[in-house]
Amino acid sequence: MSVMSLNSARKVARHSKIDTPKGPREQRMRLPVDVTPRFLGLQDLLSFNKPRRIVEWLLTNSKSAIKQ
Repeated sequence: MSVMSLNSARKVARHSKIDTPKGPREQRMRLPVDVTPRFLGLQDLLSFNKPRRIVEWLLTNSKSAIKQ
């Protein structure tokens, strides 16, 4: 197997997946360029040191609005 084949084989399973009702999905999230500064600004404003905490906060605080 060549070096190129080894590198491409490693990239396939690099990120862990989560099973969802719609099938397996990557665990990481990509943010659009215009959303990223707002997301990081909110993270700084709330003094959260991990992105997952801001996602949990957003989901918890928007639950009632989502139900409507």
